[in-house]
Amino acid sequence: ASRDISSGAGTPRSDRTPADHTTTDTPVPHTVTSSRASARSTHQAECLRAQEFLSSATAGAPESLAYWVHEGTLDRDRSKFLSLLGKPRQAVEAAAHALARYERTSYAHDRAFCEVRLGNGLVLSKEIPEAARVLGDVASLASLSPRLTAELHATRALMRPWGGTQAVTTLDAQLEAYGLMPTATPWWWPGSSGPSS
Repeated sequence: ASRDISSGAGTPRSDRTPADHTTTDTPVPHTVTSSRASARSTHQAECLRAQEFLSSATAGAPESLAYWVHEGTLDRDRSKFLSLLGKPRQAVEAAAHALARYERTSYAHDRAFCEVRLGNGLVLSKEIPEAARVLGDVASLASLSPRLTAELHATRALMRPWGGTQAVTTLDAQLEAYGLMPTATPWWWPGSSGPSS
């Protein structure tokens, strides 16, 4: 079969000019969109599997070698995965359940994480005054770890649309009093690995 040299068809890529390149040499938007949708679907499936595992993790706890894992921690992590799955009401319930498992005077670090996760679920549920109250309560403990502070900042960033409301300005005053007002947009989002604690 003969090759059409004048059009550049069939010539080696190194011999072709930029004008000879066709749209097949560049990514097709549909392919990119499909890849993103596939990645999002995979991420959601992983979150769902983790949430289901945490839901059933304590079923055999008395005989389990993993008995030492605090049930509040499991519910706290369920709250994170439920938020990532777009189920804020269930995330709020899981975080509230986790908080009920901790006493106010012990496990302060873990309890603080539960409160931030509760606040996150409330923001996603658009219950801004209650979210601001919860996050304000935890502000005094946020300096316990960089990861906790980062989660608090990321959750506060979700409240930008309500930044002018009294609830959020009161929260900002509390954060500022503890030196916790973020100076820039958080580089991670709630639920990602974030900085280490």
